[in-house]
Amino acid sequence: MERGKASAQERCPKLLALSDVVRRWVYSKQGVLKLMSADESFPGVVATVCDGRVRLWLEADILAYEQDRPWLLDDGLKRRRQMVGFVLSGQE
Repeated sequence: MERGKASAQERCPKLLALSDVVRRWVYSKQGVLKLMSADESFPGVVATVCDGRVRLWLEADILAYEQDRPWLLDDGLKRRRQMVGFVLSGQE
């Protein structure tokens, strides 16, 4: 590659679609959609493709979002978090 010419991978940030986020996390598609609508701090969509049907997020934004939410990536932590919420709600 010539000096001064960056590859497409270097020029373009990595993007994730909903299906990529679902694969990363221990959530179903419906679970991710519910989290998106319930959490105002969920990263914003940076682009859409396929006539607006496919939303895209910056991978860096998703990684940053995961930092304080380890339960997104760990099923055991997710289950413990759900159990605590269940007990605190008095539904046991």
